[in-house]
Parts: sequence; C-alpha cells; structure tokens
Amino acid sequence: MLILWRRYKVLYLVILSVSSLDANALEMTYTLGSSIARHDNINLVANPVSEEWVTTLNGGLILIENSPSLTANVNANIAALYYKNKQQQDATVGGINAIARWIIKPRQFEWFFSDVLSQTAIDPLQSNTLTNRQDTNSFLTGPNYFWRIDSRHNINFEARVGKVNFTNSVGNNDRTTSAVRWLYQANRSTTNSINWEVENLNFTDANVTDYSRQNLYARINYIRARNTYTAEAGVTNIKYASQAQQGGQRYLVSIQNQRTRNSNIQFTYSHRITDTGTALLTAPSTTQTTPNATSILSPAGDIYTDDRLTFIYTRNTTTGSLLVNLSNSIQDYRTQNNFDVDSTVVSILPRYNFSQISSLSMEASQTLTKYKNVTPKRTDTDSRLRVIYNYNSGRNVVLSLAATHMKRDSTDVARNYENNNIMLTFTYSSR
Repeated sequence: MLILWRRYKVLYLVILSVSSLDANALEMTYTLGSSIARHDNINLVANPVSEEWVTTLNGGLILIENSPSLTANVNANIAALYYKNKQQQDATVGGINAIARWIIKPRQFEWFFSDVLSQTAIDPLQSNTLTNRQDTNSFLTGPNYFWRIDSRHNINFEARVGKVNFTNSVGNNDRTTSAVRWLYQANRSTTNSINWEVENLNFTDANVTDYSRQNLYARINYIRARNTYTAEAGVTNIKYASQAQQGGQRYLVSIQNQRTRNSNIQFTYSHRITDTGTALLTAPSTTQTTPNATSILSPAGDIYTDDRLTFIYTRNTTTGSLLVNLSNSIQDYRTQNNFDVDSTVVSILPRYNFSQISSLSMEASQTLTKYKNVTPKRTDTDSRLRVIYNYNSGRNVVLSLAATHMKRDSTDVARNYENNNIMLTFTYSSR
C-alpha cells in the first residue's frame, strides 16, 4: 500500500506537468464505477468454506498528450474491495502505466520517463488470489540524444536511472542503464540497427548479488505493403559481483500481416535473458492496469531466460470482433529453479454487437502449466469461461453483467479448485 500511495503522488505530479504544458493538446478520460460480485470459491482452494460477496468501488484515468514538445500516455486506476464474509481482507489496489517523452530539441535531445505500478505473485506456485499478490513499481527516467550523421545514418545515445520496489522488499534494486544505437535507413522499407545496452543492478538486500548486464545485438525492420518483418540476433553477458560470469544468446523474429482493412495476424518468437523489473517495464501497457490482475513473474532478485512464442489473430466487423491468441512461454531461472515453468495458453474472445447500445462478449481460455523442477512433478490445466453482457443505458453510462467459470485440474490434487462467480457492474465514463 505504501508503494501505491507513493506512485499516485508521482502520477499527480505528472498530471500537473502535462496539463501545464499545453492544455489544448491534452486528452483526458476518467471513469467511475462500482460492482458487486458473488464467488463460490474466492480463495481458489479444493474445499471452499462458503460463498463470498465482494463490493468494489473503482476509478480510472487516461491521459494522452501529443504536442510538439511532449508525447505522453498515462493509464491509471484504483479500486477499493470490500469482502462481506471477510474470507479475505478488505484492500485497495491499483495500477499505473505511464510513459512520456519531453522533446527539448526536436530530433536531437529529449527526456524519457516511464513508471509502471502493477502486482506480481508472491509465490507463483500458489493460486492467484489477492493474498498472494504484492505491489511492485518499476521507475525509469533519463535523456535521449540523437546524432544525425547524414540522411541515412543516426547514432542514438540513451542514459537511464531507475528503481524497482516490491512490497516485501525482496528484490528491491536501483539500476542505471545506457545504450548506444547505430541506425541505418537502407531505403524506405528497411531500417537496420546495431545496439549496445549496458545495465547495472544494485540490490538493497545483501543476500541478493549485484550484477551488470550487457546486450549486443543487430536488428532489421522491413516493411512491404501490409507486411512488417522484424528480426534480432545478438548476445547477452552477465557479470556478477561475487559469482562466475554468465551469458547467452538473444534473438527475435516477428511477422505482422494486415490481411484486410479489418483483420490482422501477428507471429512472434523471442529469446531473452531478463528480470522482473525489466519485464514489467517492457510489457504491453494493457496488461498492467487491471486492479484484479497479476503477472506470473516471480519477484525474486534473480534473472531468467524467457522463450516466448505468440500467435495473435484479430478481426473487426460491423457486427463485432474476434481475437484469437495462442502462446507458449518457457521461463528458466538461474538460481531459484523451483520457479521454472513451461506455460501454453489458448484463448478466444469473440464479441457480438446487438445494436449500438448493447453487446455480448465471451472469453474462453485454457492454460497448461508445467512446473519443471517441483517434486513431485506438477502440471496444472486452468480453464476459464466468461460471458459479459454490456448495455449502454446512457451516453456515458454502461451496465454490465458477467458470469465466469474457473476450474483447475492438477496432478497435485490439493491444488484443484472450481469457482463460479457472477458480477454486476455500473461504469460512468467522461467520454
């Protein structure tokens, strides 16, 4: 909660700074809402005690600034949760995903700012409940300098200072990063670059070893018609203060094809050596701002290799939309091997619009999780089916009724659970 309070003070200062620069360029949307939900098994255990009723009050804020001197995007929310039968403690949770660039001298000098407040699992081996989550904040800021050699060659310099905090303080660290990037515009379709990144992490916990990480890699980005191709290849070297040096490869392949005006396919495969703070700072913004969501990342002060394969298909029509997501991720921790995991996710999210004021959407997903170094061997199959009906009762008011079924089948029968919940939500939006 202390992290949450500190970061919302930072958000307040960001809002004041953004709005004072150019009020005409600032777009602001806020939402206010409340919900009431009934859960069969709020604690996600094999033998639930009883039902639980949860009342939630929430607010959200989106700021978008796109002026000649500043580009910024701030997405923030906060929610207060009240439990009738006190199976969990009442809580206040929130999220912030803020990124901004102050353009001091166009195409030459600018200042970068990023702040991500989210939640991460305390123990990824346990169920994803509120009692197994903690706030985590990743902050980074510093200058960008661009040296334009000629019309095709640029050398970019970056410097950052940052801090990553967790509620339980395990893994807290200060970090400094720098980067030099040589960009070559071969033609209108192709951009090549060579990137050298250096990062130093100093942990406040004396039991966690400080280290520095260097990434050296080449990147090619090619655009042709409706297709975008991206490839990376390089190496990562890690030097510990009191351990042997380690390293490995780094690579990425991404293909994006806009098949029609209304449909898009994206395929991505990547291999990284990273840590929780870096992963949170580079995650898509939409994954960090849901109060009841949490990352599967461990908050340990440990690096891990992350192999990730993703296929995404989207389609929008006059009557609705469809999103299909297939992904596989393998995380291999260097020291805390009990967190090593192989996870495969299949999800389908269709939406049908009955009219301009009402719609029905569904989420059907299944996740297969294999814990590679847990004894005895453990495999979880998590299924989720959710149906949501939305009705716009006014220009700015939306009523939603959602029913959700969640089930886990595990080789460890003590981890099995089933939960049904139904939720009624009222939301007011300024737009």
